[in-house]
Amino acid sequence: MSRRDEMREVAKDLERMGIEITSRWLREEPISGIKYTKIARRKSWALKDLKDVRKADILVRFTDDLSKPTVPSRLATGSRMFEMGVAYEREMPVVVVGGFQPIFDYLPKIVHVRTLDELRVYLSGYRFFRKGR
Repeated sequence: MSRRDEMREVAKDLERMGIEITSRWLREEPISGIKYTKIARRKSWALKDLKDVRKADILVRFTDDLSKPTVPSRLATGSRMFEMGVAYEREMPVVVVGGFQPIFDYLPKIVHVRTLDELRVYLSGYRFFRKGR
């Protein structure tokens, strides 16, 4: 069970707050009708995701409760962790919604919020601060 639909709703909610969402994977369906090899298609998606991370001002990562059978192991990939690493290395603010997962969640400057409501409050303040610069 993918969290794509859930994240699409979160993105719509944040867009109503005036926040631009750079993650195109939420709006686009996988490429179909074109004869890509599996490797070429995955490489294309990865490069697009990296471009989206680089375009953002802030990275928000949601955690999964992996103790319950809500996320199949095939979806518990390192993609989000890789994106978070790219953002962190670029000194981009990183916000994690939910609990702590990898050891990198304990790095300095990683902001943690427990809920979507807390994320909304944080992002509202962040946007205000950014506009004032």
